[in-house]
Amino acid sequence: MAAPNVGPLFQTLQASINDGEYEKGAQAAAQILEQVPDDEDAFKGFVACALHGGMYEEALKRIKSNPTLGKKLGFEHSYALYRLGKFSEAMKQIKGVQHSGTEVLSAQIRFRLGQYNEASKQFVQCSKQCEDDLERQEALSNAAAAATGSADPTAPLQVKGIRDDMDESWELTYNAACALTAADQLQSAMELLDKAEDLARETLESEELDEAEIEEELGPIYVQRAYILQSQGKLMEAAKLYEKVLATGGTDSTISIATNNLVVMKGDKEAMQSQRRHKGACTIAAQDKMLIPQQRTMSVNRALLALMTGKIDQFKDGIKQIKSKFGDDGEDLVLATAALALREKKPAEALSALQTRVESDSPSVPVVMTCAQLLQMKGQHDAVATVLSKLVTSKPLPGIVSAIVGMRLKSGDVDGALETLNRAVQSIDEPGVAALMLWDIAKLNRQQGKVAEAAAALEQLVGCVDASARAAVMSAMVDLWAQVDADKALKLSSKLPALPTAEGIDIDELEQAARKRRTRTSTQDNKAEEDDD
Repeated sequence: MAAPNVGPLFQTLQASINDGEYEKGAQAAAQILEQVPDDEDAFKGFVACALHGGMYEEALKRIKSNPTLGKKLGFEHSYALYRLGKFSEAMKQIKGVQHSGTEVLSAQIRFRLGQYNEASKQFVQCSKQCEDDLERQEALSNAAAAATGSADPTAPLQVKGIRDDMDESWELTYNAACALTAADQLQSAMELLDKAEDLARETLESEELDEAEIEEELGPIYVQRAYILQSQGKLMEAAKLYEKVLATGGTDSTISIATNNLVVMKGDKEAMQSQRRHKGACTIAAQDKMLIPQQRTMSVNRALLALMTGKIDQFKDGIKQIKSKFGDDGEDLVLATAALALREKKPAEALSALQTRVESDSPSVPVVMTCAQLLQMKGQHDAVATVLSKLVTSKPLPGIVSAIVGMRLKSGDVDGALETLNRAVQSIDEPGVAALMLWDIAKLNRQQGKVAEAAAALEQLVGCVDASARAAVMSAMVDLWAQVDADKALKLSSKLPALPTAEGIDIDELEQAARKRRTRTSTQDNKAEEDDD
């Protein structure tokens, strides 16, 4: 049997690769493999053309069709899985693969799996191995993007030389701003966004893009700036930026995030219109480019819009899909479930769901406050105080402490109110707030007949007030100690400020002034009597 003549097909394969005609190259490689199934060069050529041409399913099928040759293409196998969205399989496949791109691909897969801490660290490591400045900047930019979803968003920003790189790369500067936003360093983030916009304009203008194209490229920067403004309560400014992005266009993910945030701002004022807008924005292509937390937030908001517009079945299906896809039962879903129960006039179910979550470790403020509100509506003041106590940390918020004390007092639990105040005042750093708490402690103890405790509170209060109020506090303190400990009262009374003396006062002048006041008063009284007559 004559040997197959595949020389011309190899020439076609090579020429197609050189010219970027990957579909034609894949066809030539396939024809070679039909004649010589185990030809390694043709096998590699087909897979390379398929991957470069976006034919990932075909590349994967070919790799699996010949396990012997396929084993030698572990990197390509993993990459095909990655591009098909099969991230868990891709991660298993990439382990142990020796290839120059293994570290970068592994970091990208981790990013898609939501392993943001590991992905960020791996991108930073990749940046240290890059010899090319552009590759290093891209790796650091990816590290900053991954860090946005990690436990330590600012970690990549500590890499040596990153500030210099940010002077040259607007993408890196933008991702660094996103990382600072995630770390709640909003002012610093806003400054970096301004810098990113300037760098982007300079870069894009040098590439001869027109103004419309530049505005579209700047979309992510505008959306991030709008988000910061929205977080700061500057809703009108934020809305204008979101509307600008929606008008100029941009990538699927940019439009989707802008739409979502705008819908959240408008709430139920335009619920039906918001739902249509949100549905149009939540495409698979858009969500595929988002962080997993962003995808989840979009899905939750879509479900809530269904609830707001009375589409209960759609809401329930949405919640089920969220639990199935993201594998959790987060507090936002607890709040959503409670909202449904309240809408269906089942307050007991809503309260039960919230109380279950409150009893867990570190419940969020919205869950605790919603639970407290429902309990207060039922008049269960002591239970409200107990729930609010979940929010009392090592540095309690004065407003929360005040609410707990108020609920304790409404339920008649003065001792509980005092206990709350005594614990809180030990952790308060602000003298003004501490002074108010100490005054309340003194007042409540006095009402309870605990004179010594009231006096002790006033003794602490002396150190928290300014000179203008100190004399009054000390006087009240001495008066209380005099009722239970005369010796201590006498000792403390010596520290009272001296009363003003009469030295330098003109007695004659005082008498004349008093006489004039009496004369004016007498004249006014006489005039009033004449008017009555």
